[in-house]
Amino acid sequence: MQTFFVRLTTILCAVLSSVIIPENARAAEEPIIQIARFVASPGREEELEARLIKTVAHVHKTEPGLTYRLFRSKDNPAMFIFYEVYPSKAALDFHRNVSIAEFRKEHGLMPEGVLARAIEVEVFVAVPE
Repeated sequence: MQTFFVRLTTILCAVLSSVIIPENARAAEEPIIQIARFVASPGREEELEARLIKTVAHVHKTEPGLTYRLFRSKDNPAMFIFYEVYPSKAALDFHRNVSIAEFRKEHGLMPEGVLARAIEVEVFVAVPE
C-alpha cells in the first residue's frame, strides 16, 4: 500500500511540475498604463473638453482610486490626452467593458464631428528589470 502512495505522489509531482504557468499570468497583475489621445475638430475644442471632464467625473465615481487624469496640450489646444493607470488587466477590462459602457449609456456616444480624427490609444506595460 505504501508503494502505491509513493508512486501516486511521484506521478502527481511530475504532472504538477510539468504545468507551465503562462508568461502573461504574472503580467496580468502588474500595472498597465494607457494613454488615449483625442483631437477636437476646429471650433469644437470646448465641447470636447466638457465631455472629457464628464468622463473623468464618471470614472472617478465608478472606479475610485484609479489614476485617470485629463491633460490638454500647451502647443495644440485641440489635443487632449487621458493618462490612465490600471493595477491589473482585470481593472483595464472593467474600465473598457463596464465603466465606459455605463458612461455611454448615460451620456450617449461622442457627438458626430467633435473629433478631428479617430481616438488613438496606446497601452504600456512595465519593462522587466
